[in-house]
Amino acid sequence: MTQKNYHEIKITIADDHETFRIGLRTIFETEKMFKVIDMVSDGKELLSSIRQNMPDIILMDIQMPKLDGIHATAKIHADFPDLGIIALSFREDEDSIIDMIDAGANGYLVKSALKTEIFEAIVTVYNGRNYFCSITNSKFINLLKNRNFNRHQMHSKPAFTERE
Repeated sequence: MTQKNYHEIKITIADDHETFRIGLRTIFETEKMFKVIDMVSDGKELLSSIRQNMPDIILMDIQMPKLDGIHATAKIHADFPDLGIIALSFREDEDSIIDMIDAGANGYLVKSALKTEIFEAIVTVYNGRNYFCSITNSKFINLLKNRNFNRHQMHSKPAFTERE
């Protein structure tokens, strides 16, 4: 996949904590390649914001009032499949990660991520690839390990009785 040329990546921050939204916006103001075009506090507000502002990337909290990040992601992905959505959440459980991916998220970061990792995730998703932080990747590996399957193991054919 080829990398897009960009001057500014337009970002919408969806998080119900005002202090966190303002802090993120402040971080982005130091970088010329990013422009925060809107900040919203719930999923319903986000849906109307997208139609008005058309961001390139959404940083999506999972736990929000009125419409949570998982359901908002599913609705956005259905209407705007090329819009990049990165979960940015305190939640590190496998169910939340899988639910966001199933809903259509292109990336997953925990809120303890360093700003350089947030920047890297945004650029990666903007360029059409997925981005998952190291904590998320570890969860994926553990899920695979716990499935107890060996794809190289030969599957035996089911045994049939003479009657069958």
